[in-house]
Amino acid sequence: MHRFFLIMLCTHTLLFAQSQTTIAVLDLEALGIDPSETSVLSNRLRSLLVNLGDYKVVERSRMEEILNEQGLQQTGCTSDECVVEVGKLLGVQKMLAGSFGKFGNVYTLELRIIDVQTGKIESSTNYDYRSEIENLLVEGVETALRNLLTLPIRKFSSQNEPGSLQIVTTPEAASIYIDDKSYGSTPVFINTINSGYHDIFIQKEGFITYKEKVIVKADTLNQLVISLQSKFAWLEIKSKIQNAEIFINYQSVGKNLFRGERLEPGKYHVEVKHDFYKSFTDDLELKAGDKIFWDIDLTPAIGQLKLDTKINNINMILRQGKEEQKYLISKSDTLPVKAGNYLIELHAMSYYPYQDKIKINGDDITELEIELKYGGDDLKMLQNQRRWYNISSIAGLVLAAGSLYMANQMYSNYENATKSSDAAHYKDMTQTFTYMTYGFSVITSAVSIGAIYKWSKIDRLKYKLGLR
Repeated sequence: MHRFFLIMLCTHTLLFAQSQTTIAVLDLEALGIDPSETSVLSNRLRSLLVNLGDYKVVERSRMEEILNEQGLQQTGCTSDECVVEVGKLLGVQKMLAGSFGKFGNVYTLELRIIDVQTGKIESSTNYDYRSEIENLLVEGVETALRNLLTLPIRKFSSQNEPGSLQIVTTPEAASIYIDDKSYGSTPVFINTINSGYHDIFIQKEGFITYKEKVIVKADTLNQLVISLQSKFAWLEIKSKIQNAEIFINYQSVGKNLFRGERLEPGKYHVEVKHDFYKSFTDDLELKAGDKIFWDIDLTPAIGQLKLDTKINNINMILRQGKEEQKYLISKSDTLPVKAGNYLIELHAMSYYPYQDKIKINGDDITELEIELKYGGDDLKMLQNQRRWYNISSIAGLVLAAGSLYMANQMYSNYENATKSSDAAHYKDMTQTFTYMTYGFSVITSAVSIGAIYKWSKIDRLKYKLGLR
């Protein structure tokens, strides 16, 4: 029983295959039309024949293979005799050939089916089309083929059956032209517009003009959302380094931040410079619509500090804000130092400290010739002065003590005097020595204060000269 059904199925399949007519489609002859467009229409004819299911269609690649083996080409085979000869080589029953051309604004499509065995034209049709060539591919080829095969014509949307169209752009307020007719600015909603192909033209200042051919379907809201592309480029350059100068094509454009929002497309040379950092250099090409952001971190530059101090063993301190660097240097030393602004201090024993502001540039030598002032002579002078103050203070103290002693002696004589004249004399002498004691005490105090001041001054100078 199963064998019977299998035999029946194979027989039915064989009969169906034998009932299909074999056919080949030659490329249409191009009459004043771009051959590539004619080739597209020829391929559409093959696809439509396959979809109908009544024909067994020879693939184009198979046709080319067989014809190449025989030294023939489809191009130039336009006569019915040539078409029949090709059909025999291909081993098919029917051949579909024709031409595609244009006269004025009318496209014309001519098709014919030739019986390979008899060489006669079985059927032919001419289809003229006055509209966009794209609609011919969508509707015209199938209509012409159905006419050729005397099949029912499929109903397509007519150009007279309207649809609606909504156009939205980013950004908005772009001028809209449809088939060279102005429709104002976006967003645009057109409630009634003929179905079919339309040329859309969108303009906005600062943006690339948008052109497209779109198809509007009948009885449908057709939506078109378009992002317009700026005709300019955007470039933003930032540097975290304070006062870093930015150059575009060798022209300074500011410090720390540059924002170019409407740059013409093209090549640009970018530099970021700072006295204390290595320069950044690069080239880039901007295209329309580009948005490029650069955050540039410069690398610190190293400069050279050359000191000529004429003495050795100097302590040098370089201060930059809260940071400091300490060095022990000798005369005519050259040191690598990070570029920047510094407060320099130099200290050497028996010399006054030196302090100044300096600037060290990157990849450069900063030369300083500094002559430190010797402070040993000033120290000796102060020490001698203090010594004389000390001697004067002791001498004043001795004189004050002697005057006090004499005043006491004169007062004792005054008390023991028997004569009034002697008593008056001793009294005057007592007062004189008392005044002398006061005077020497005042002088001694002043000299002592001077000695103390000189001592403190010597102490401060020793500290300044690094002697303590």
